[in-house]
Amino acid sequence: MNIVHDSKFRSLFHLPLSEIKIGDIKSFCDQKIPEGSTIDYKEELIKEKILPTIAAMANTDGGLILVGVSEEREYGGRRSYPGLVKGINNKNPKQTIINWCYAFLQPAFCPEIQEIPVGDGEKVVVFIRIDPKLVPELPVFCRDLDLKPIISHPLRPKGFRVQRG
Repeated sequence: MNIVHDSKFRSLFHLPLSEIKIGDIKSFCDQKIPEGSTIDYKEELIKEKILPTIAAMANTDGGLILVGVSEEREYGGRRSYPGLVKGINNKNPKQTIINWCYAFLQPAFCPEIQEIPVGDGEKVVVFIRIDPKLVPELPVFCRDLDLKPIISHPLRPKGFRVQRG
């Protein structure tokens, strides 16, 4: 993973999940690193947005998804930067994502996921790390979630689409 050379990015990508704290997430977001093929910010936990991103990152260079971080767009531009680290209220978001991954991705696999408490712990930021070396088999297909086709593949399982970053 050589896309971003920033030390905070490297530390978030390589630190054990149990060592990542909300201060690390806030410090990373304060750098205003724009979204790209290896970094994505999601304000809410929405299956139709999370799963294609996981599949795309698994099929390319891997990456990080931070759920519970708002996006700010540059004026007149298309780039998104991290905004506020708000967290989400979802009950057990880690298990929700695990269930989605096994139900909607093929081959079924689950990225690394950690719930990181924000403030008093009522809300969490969900840290998702996709390491393509841990994907059992490529390409990863995402079950049709009423999304427009990204790319067709002659060997894809029926009802699945391959996602690329």
